[in-house]
Amino acid sequence: MPIYMDIHVIPGVNAKDVAKAHLKDLAMQDEHRCKCMTYWIDEKRESVFCLIDAPDKDAVVELHGRAHGLIPNNCGFYRLGLRCMIRAIMHNRKCMYA
Repeated sequence: MPIYMDIHVIPGVNAKDVAKAHLKDLAMQDEHRCKCMTYWIDEKRESVFCLIDAPDKDAVVELHGRAHGLIPNNCGFYRLGLRCMIRAIMHNRKCMYA
């Protein structure tokens, strides 16, 4: 399956609330054929990034919507190649190509 990095822009976001939302994602991931791999939060930029192995973008949106209602921004999906994914994980960056 492809790996997607979605981006949420959430005013006032904090690490504690994101951790709770991630646990809700984990509880429902199998139901949506997804595997939530990891996430990053940037409180200063009010952004959250989720790395998810999923069959398609719709599965990611449905998972987040049903788990906690925090739908990713529409422009925030990136289908990641292996090199890009490794760079993103090692350097805490998003990939620059879709």
